[in-house]
Amino acid sequence: MGSDFKTDDPSFNYPRFFKIILHDTIREGRLAIPKKFVAIYGNCLSNCINLIVPDGTKWEMELSKSGNYEAWLQKGKCNESNGSTVSQSLEAAEKFSSANPWFKVVLPSKKGLLQALDIPNKFVLEHTVGCSHTVKLMVEGSKHCWPTKLHVIWKRNRTSFGRGWRAFFTDNSLKYRDVCVFELVATKTLKVHIFRHPSS
Repeated sequence: MGSDFKTDDPSFNYPRFFKIILHDTIREGRLAIPKKFVAIYGNCLSNCINLIVPDGTKWEMELSKSGNYEAWLQKGKCNESNGSTVSQSLEAAEKFSSANPWFKVVLPSKKGLLQALDIPNKFVLEHTVGCSHTVKLMVEGSKHCWPTKLHVIWKRNRTSFGRGWRAFFTDNSLKYRDVCVFELVATKTLKVHIFRHPSS
């Protein structure tokens, strides 16, 4: 069961959800994450997640995903070096700020990354025309723009970059675990700030 991820309490300024732990959760050994949370924030999550309980104890969990925004936490073998370096990339991206609307995505390892990249529905709904159209992707220091199709499929609760994303991905030598911040600098134009994973 998930919340609407909103609060009036300024001490809780991070996206969150709540879950009721049932006997089935303990028996199956995995904790499902609300689909609404995954749809909005799933691309920002690392494969290794630290759960911190009130007494300060940390539990390292493996994040698994499947189609249709299904994701869950379970005990698994997380590569500590990968987890820490992903965190480094995320920490660098967290320092980004702009008066313009923006969102960030951790590039996933899933098959098909070259063909499409899922992006937050909320951003598309609030800051674009809300239907499929072509946008321009650009990077700092380059005059080149990459026309990219922004697909909006509300029936499937999915928004993603499609045709043109592969060229942008390849031309800029992007890799799994890189973090990209997409900043809306003009109508239908996004500047991409790339925070590379140390292994890239």
